[in-house]
Amino acid sequence: MQRYPLSIVVVLAIVAAAATWGLSRVLTTPQAPMGGATRIVSLSPAVTDTLFAIGAGDHVVAITDYCDYPPEALNLPRAGTIITPNYEAIAQLKPGLIIGQTLQKKNADDRLNALAHTELLPWLTLDEICDSIREIGRMTGRTEAANKLADNMHARLGVKPAPNAPRMLLLMPTEPGAPKDVFYIKQNSIHGAALLAAGARNAVERDITGAPTLGPEKLIELDPDGILLLLPDPNLDAAARKAYVDGLKGLPALRAVKSGKVAVLAGPEIYSDGPRVLAFLDKLTAALRELGLTQ
Repeated sequence: MQRYPLSIVVVLAIVAAAATWGLSRVLTTPQAPMGGATRIVSLSPAVTDTLFAIGAGDHVVAITDYCDYPPEALNLPRAGTIITPNYEAIAQLKPGLIIGQTLQKKNADDRLNALAHTELLPWLTLDEICDSIREIGRMTGRTEAANKLADNMHARLGVKPAPNAPRMLLLMPTEPGAPKDVFYIKQNSIHGAALLAAGARNAVERDITGAPTLGPEKLIELDPDGILLLLPDPNLDAAARKAYVDGLKGLPALRAVKSGKVAVLAGPEIYSDGPRVLAFLDKLTAALRELGLTQ
């Protein structure tokens, strides 16, 4: 059975979350820093990616257990996760700011707020993520760099495909073989925006609240023009990739199977929902062209 790296745990939680999240503000703690240097604990891989991308990495004193990027962050202490923070480790680091991402509309953990001002930022749709990147810039004194990053992400990921663009499904299988219930990328997510920007339509052309899963019957009903299987392991060999692709041959009625428009897209950035999602966009664009679905 395919075992996902820690980063996918965050993504699977995100796709199960509500489509609208709120920015948490806790009135009983000091206001978030505005422009001043501070010691930051990041409890989200996307937040860590963002902090380093806007030049605030030198203020980061700890990262989440899920972080695997950027390389210069990986020697920092680990502080648990937003769901299970390591309070003792965080307390010893004496941070001035803790930043995570929300999985639902709720206040930050009171125990985290007792250690430092804690911000939980909405992080699902393109607009939410760009707004949260700008907020991180405000809190860290990197407003210009954050605005530039957010503007670039919005420009690249906000592109819409042609009305007659191919209908695609991006599936996240857990193991080779004919799919039973499988997670897929929903349109109202940052990865859904990447699919549109790459020049394809999502075969499920509606916003989804909750966990986006499909069974075999629904797959056949949707009958997409192409299917990409997203896997986080960058070291998948040809035999492993073939095993995943061959698994869909158990559904021979699918036009994507009949036309050979099924492929594996693998790499560590596949499930990134931080700035590294732009690398996913580049891979996705190339994969669609290789399948002959886009120009």
